[in-house]
Amino acid sequence: MSDLAQTLLEAPAGYRSEHVARILWQLDDQSRRLTEATRGLGADTLGWQPKPGMNTIGMLLAHIAVAEAHLTEVGLEGKSDSDVSSVIGIDVDDDGLPLPPDGRPPEALRGKELPFFDDLLARARKNTKRVAHQLSDQDLLRRVTRKRPDGSTRIFNVDWILYHLLEHEAGHFGQILMLVHMAQPKREPATSAAERGGRDTSPATTEAHGLAPQAAERFAEMVLAAIHREYPSHILHLLQSDADVRPPRELTPVFYGSFDWHSAVHGHWSLARLLRCAPGGHFAERARAALDQSLTPAKLAREAEYLLAPGRESFERPYGLAWLLQLAAELREWDDEDAASWRSALAPLERLARARLDDLMAKLPWPVRSGVHSQTAFAAGLAHDWARAAGDDAFAKRLEERALHWYESDVSAPIAYEPSGHDFLSPALGEADLMRRLLPRERFATWLDRFLPDFDGPGARAWLTPLASVDPKDGHLAHLEAWERRVVDLLARLRAGDPPTDRTQTDDLNARFFARDRDRTLEDVRRGEHEAFRRLLASIEAASDEELFDGSRFAWTNGDPLADWFRGNADEHYDEHLEQLTRPARSSR
Repeated sequence: MSDLAQTLLEAPAGYRSEHVARILWQLDDQSRRLTEATRGLGADTLGWQPKPGMNTIGMLLAHIAVAEAHLTEVGLEGKSDSDVSSVIGIDVDDDGLPLPPDGRPPEALRGKELPFFDDLLARARKNTKRVAHQLSDQDLLRRVTRKRPDGSTRIFNVDWILYHLLEHEAGHFGQILMLVHMAQPKREPATSAAERGGRDTSPATTEAHGLAPQAAERFAEMVLAAIHREYPSHILHLLQSDADVRPPRELTPVFYGSFDWHSAVHGHWSLARLLRCAPGGHFAERARAALDQSLTPAKLAREAEYLLAPGRESFERPYGLAWLLQLAAELREWDDEDAASWRSALAPLERLARARLDDLMAKLPWPVRSGVHSQTAFAAGLAHDWARAAGDDAFAKRLEERALHWYESDVSAPIAYEPSGHDFLSPALGEADLMRRLLPRERFATWLDRFLPDFDGPGARAWLTPLASVDPKDGHLAHLEAWERRVVDLLARLRAGDPPTDRTQTDDLNARFFARDRDRTLEDVRRGEHEAFRRLLASIEAASDEELFDGSRFAWTNGDPLADWFRGNADEHYDEHLEQLTRPARSSR
């Protein structure tokens, strides 16, 4: 005989209205579920933003508290306006909602730990209960009239306010669950930051950043093997005397490994990025140790001393210096004690890199349109990312002014000439990726149509055809493979959120796929399909209910919900090919 389990909704005592008491019981139960779902989340996860314009877990928690405090005062108490800060300690706008399409989380919530948000919610609920205890059944009928921001008038009663408090928290609870799932696909047991040594070591969040955990481990191992490997070494080093002949580790004691200076800088950025995305990865302890070994004040001071020597004004400019700013930006955006220490040590070299790139951009009469390290657009894009992260408006403005001067009138990019034999960057897409950062969406779309007018023509198809290295052991020809990966990456970013413009016929697509994939092994195809399916699921999970089910959300779906588009390109498509896929298996029985 099984034990008896009872789940009963019983009105708590002390309320004038039993109906109000039952609503508050439901509110408390909803809050209990919210509390359980967010235990163990560190500041990084609470402040993680899937992409600009999207809310964070911390923003939603703060918003629930802000909304409850505001609605209690203007709805339940009938005040003409609310004083949210006097109730919960933050102002009504400090939650950051709603964000603009490219908005970042509010500074007021930056780096806040879970107890901060717990306190906001607890103070808001305490105030709600204080007011709700006094409400009678007659009070529930009282009507409240409010002017809306758009000038319209809205009338509601107190009973509706209580209902809205419950459904409002429940709605955002669902969003929070999705963000927790996206950020932490493998949750650790709930432990406090103190129990974890004062640092958030929550599991890998790589999937939320578009990187499979296995790939993160592989990249980390590759970087760790090279970051302090001194030889072979390719140095561009101006000699003034015999005294300047020294090994790489003495010339530049931080960035001496990985074959050359800029690759060493890139390697340090890679480790910082991987640690930030996957703080619980198997590589994490060794990656922290490697960065701690490198990014010391003494060693970085010697790096700055090397760059300041006469004759080295143009050293690693622009490519290496742009990657150094990218490393600095990563450390600035990472809420971590070690990162803060490394960022402080890097600051003098950061300022020097900024000054030299600013000087270059101001003086450069024309951009360098190559597909290698000297390309102006790629470096300007990385530098602009840093300027936004650092809040350096003057440098950002300089970059924007020069980029528009150089590139805004460009039309009909000569993509037929790409790639050059040693390219690892696309000149055309490097330029487009920079303009994507600088122009408003509609203006960029107009510019892109002029810059790449025949995006579906034969020239573009040849341009986007995957490349294979003739000799992978040849360092220059291997750049061809890197160029192809860069094209795919930048193309995805350029077209994200824009209406599909690919008018290639299905038969042409199938023929292209067949030519590309006919020599692949079955195991390779399986791995590729599994990875593609994982990315499809991640795309669905990242979409809001409005995006999935509102047929008017995207003009290019012609009134059909996006969910139908996913369905047609997933399960219905699989069903279409199931007969062909299973026929060989049945024939072999």
